[in-house]
Amino acid sequence: MAKRKTDVGSVFVRKGTNKLTIKYKGIQLSTGLNDTPTNKKIANELLRKLHYEQIDYEPQARKVQVTMREAFTLFIDEHCKHLTKNSIRLYVLSFKSISPAEFIITNDTISSDVERFMEQTKLTASTVLTYLQHYSVFVNFCLRRGWITEFPEKLRSERRSSYKQVRRKVVEVFEQDEFEKLVEHFKDSDYEFALLLMLLWHTGGRITETLTLTWEQVDFRRARLRYSNKINSNEDDYIPISSVAMSILQQLKEMNIDKVFRWSPTTYSRLSRRLKDAFVELGIDRNDRGFHTIRRTFATNLIENDVSIADVKDLMRHKDIKTTLQHYKAKKTHRLSAILEQKIVSSPTAPSAKKVEKK
Repeated sequence: MAKRKTDVGSVFVRKGTNKLTIKYKGIQLSTGLNDTPTNKKIANELLRKLHYEQIDYEPQARKVQVTMREAFTLFIDEHCKHLTKNSIRLYVLSFKSISPAEFIITNDTISSDVERFMEQTKLTASTVLTYLQHYSVFVNFCLRRGWITEFPEKLRSERRSSYKQVRRKVVEVFEQDEFEKLVEHFKDSDYEFALLLMLLWHTGGRITETLTLTWEQVDFRRARLRYSNKINSNEDDYIPISSVAMSILQQLKEMNIDKVFRWSPTTYSRLSRRLKDAFVELGIDRNDRGFHTIRRTFATNLIENDVSIADVKDLMRHKDIKTTLQHYKAKKTHRLSAILEQKIVSSPTAPSAKKVEKK
């Protein structure tokens, strides 16, 4: 690629790489930046700084002007390069919803975009909070780059307000008799769908990961499944599975040759509708429950059978134990009451509950 000239020195892409390099007075300095239009602006600004330092010149502060789209493209390339497709998708949706117009990025334009978004949005409170949280990560990225001078107070206040509006998430689970009805319902009409529900129940797997399972990920000899690590794409997670899950996989092996299930994540909406229709037909209250509820039920069942939170975290493949604590309750209120009665009130060492007379 031809060198890009500036008033002093040059910025070019080193042969065999995609990295921008600065050449100044016969010295070559690697910037570590990928070859993108936004990074070229940054590299040229670094070159000018280097030149001014050499000639002992202090110009008036010259701020690099970057558009919203340029800043977000760089954010995706650098901050999101190790994230999953679903995580990146959330960042993209958040950005497009809040900052759809192409402006030079400033504190005022960000505040204006947030204000417009909050006035016009028809999204649920929880979705608004999710978008604001993801957008805040992008804004912090811009702050570290020096494209804005401070974190916009408008964004901070709207995020706090949205957080207060989102009521504490109620952990919805399946009762065993409800789930058994669903499985029996599908055993006659679509046995593979019934096996899908049962495998989710016994592994706690995410629906999208389960639909993409290949036989290479199933280790029948060691009774475990191999999943891609969501945090580090260079690693894999090996999760042990029960004998019941092994039996389910053996049945699926006889049915499907290419992969574990015939469906793919693109059919998720259709499968969800089938599950919803079954709720109606069986007279089961849906209560916003779906495939992910089976995963929550798996965790709740483990916790209520006195499995440690640390072990539940590992089986659920959560990055942080806070996620496990946030989404899954160890005991329901009535069970906690029962524990108090059994362990405290009925204890041989419990003090008498007779009325204490005043002295």
